[in-house]
Amino acid sequence: MKKSIIYLFILVFPFVTFSQEYLSGLVGNPVIKSYLKKKNATPQFKSYFKEYLPISLPFSDDFSYPGVYPDTSLWVDNEAYVNSQFAIFPVNYGVATLDVLDANGDLYPDASPFPFIADHLTSYPIRLDSIIDENYKITPADSIYFSFYYQPQGRGDVPLSHDSLVLEFGIYNGDTVFAWIDSLSVPCDSVFVLDTEWTSVWGAEGDSIDVFIEENDVYFKRVMIPVTDTAWLKKDFQFRFMNYGSLSEINSWQSNTDQWNVDMVYLNINRSKDDIYMRDICFTENSQSFVKNYYSMPFWQYDYYLQKDSIEIYAHNLDSADHTCTYTYYVQNQEGDTLPAFHYDGFTDIMNPYFDQTISEIQPFVKPPVNYFFTSTFEDSVKYRISHVIYDADSVTIGDTMVFHQQFSNYFAYDDGTAEVGYGLSPAGAKLAYKFNLENPDTLRGVQMFFNKTMNGANYRSIDICVWNDDNGKPGYLLYAWENRKPVFNNGFNEFHTYIFPEYLVLGAGVFYVGWIQSANVNMNVGFDRNTNSRTKIFNNVNGTWINSSFEGSLMIRPAVGKEIIGNIPTYKSQPANLEIYPNPPESNGLISMILPSDYSDPEKQKYLTVRIFDICGKLIFSAPYSEKPLNVSILKNGLYIVNLFDAAYTRNYSAKLLIYK
Repeated sequence: MKKSIIYLFILVFPFVTFSQEYLSGLVGNPVIKSYLKKKNATPQFKSYFKEYLPISLPFSDDFSYPGVYPDTSLWVDNEAYVNSQFAIFPVNYGVATLDVLDANGDLYPDASPFPFIADHLTSYPIRLDSIIDENYKITPADSIYFSFYYQPQGRGDVPLSHDSLVLEFGIYNGDTVFAWIDSLSVPCDSVFVLDTEWTSVWGAEGDSIDVFIEENDVYFKRVMIPVTDTAWLKKDFQFRFMNYGSLSEINSWQSNTDQWNVDMVYLNINRSKDDIYMRDICFTENSQSFVKNYYSMPFWQYDYYLQKDSIEIYAHNLDSADHTCTYTYYVQNQEGDTLPAFHYDGFTDIMNPYFDQTISEIQPFVKPPVNYFFTSTFEDSVKYRISHVIYDADSVTIGDTMVFHQQFSNYFAYDDGTAEVGYGLSPAGAKLAYKFNLENPDTLRGVQMFFNKTMNGANYRSIDICVWNDDNGKPGYLLYAWENRKPVFNNGFNEFHTYIFPEYLVLGAGVFYVGWIQSANVNMNVGFDRNTNSRTKIFNNVNGTWINSSFEGSLMIRPAVGKEIIGNIPTYKSQPANLEIYPNPPESNGLISMILPSDYSDPEKQKYLTVRIFDICGKLIFSAPYSEKPLNVSILKNGLYIVNLFDAAYTRNYSAKLLIYK
């Protein structure tokens, strides 16, 4: 009964009169939409006609790769969202999130307040009858286990008790049977798919992340399922996850809900119920800004005392034994196109096994000092690439690399550019103010806002965009109000709309506030980032008194300062590195692959590319035309190298670090 009352309170709370501040999901996924836009991809459908050839054991996926869709060599659908934003302390960096948005990042057309089947995450057919290479027939005596980890909600929306995550096993009948999408699913805009007969083998009811952690004392719960029924030992075994979701009954709150995060899916023989370990050292949480408070800020406002003392680095040791691990970071200026400007000497310590730790025992592996002060001759827009590297000191090929881009531009940003949920106020007349500070006098030219369109455009209502001065730590006198502005919705990743003020404001050094006064009692649904926390900077006023927000996170509102702004210039979150290398460091075979910048998806452009490798002193030691095939760097000695991609047609350079340890 107690849990039911809690769920009812969560469901009703946003809509009652005393709930003047609330969070809601997003109607669309801007990251997926931007991905499709940049790739010039055709629309994705929930199902389509295709035959899938069986793959062999082992089946393993930790979702730590770039992109937004599951690995197409392992999964037959792309409705789950691969990301590093929604999960809280995943086992490994990156998860697959199931929600109520389709492969295009839109609400399912059949979504409703009643529970419905939403996302699927379906494996390829798998050979569970035999090991082909060894001519070996699999039997129940081979101790087959299927395992995975899951987390409800994460940084997203709470799946309620009538929502659930389900795992099903099936036998793929692709060689003989053609049918409509399986009978458990709801009608959709699909054609024919090869049929699989499904049986439910596991399920979990919806729960909040707080209750989940309290009951399990872990952030992600492990599920181990023995495969003992000979009915599954076929050449075309399949499994799939799917989730049941539901929407609010009120239009302006109908949005993405009921997130489930899945990690570390593994199926193989010769396992046991305690087979949970692997020799791996990995980052788990996103890297952090080197600047106090801000994810991005104007370079001309940056000073020494705005540099953080240290940052927190979280990593996991997935083995059963302690390992001595070394962490370091490198700073490169101008988007990584030059040699490292700074190299942190490094930190070495023993890392305990992740699986032996309780919630209270999970701490940062290291809090490295921020020893680099950013300098540049450029004033308008500067980007620095910070590469974090961690590896096992006893086996240096086991490790991980994570890249962060420190952006300086013409705006202040607390948020990281991704919205996990939306923020709103009620009733009509409510005020929202966001606190910022100028180190030096400057000119306020406008404000960038990221609005999420609610169902049927219910939040397309007028607001007054406002600027206040400071009154003892709270918004004071109204300095400026630009009346009757409406949200502008841009379908893309971090595509803020810049509201350029008709009259600029000259502000002195000190605190100021930007925000709005709304005219209607609707959810304005401005983007809210839950990976950064600027709660103390967010104020709302619904009854004549300014109070701090009750939610941890950052609004996607950014004041633009400095020189005159020409047109509505969108701003972009730091993208993945212009050139990405993986694995980094290479594994024992010495092979590396390269993820090209998004401009080079066209094979016609790729033929003008040259790959060059320089040592740390800038000496050229390798040069060859670019190839999609993995590059063998086993001849390189231990050390740090710069891999450079040169475009002879456009005379552009893109670079990435390569760490070699043998």
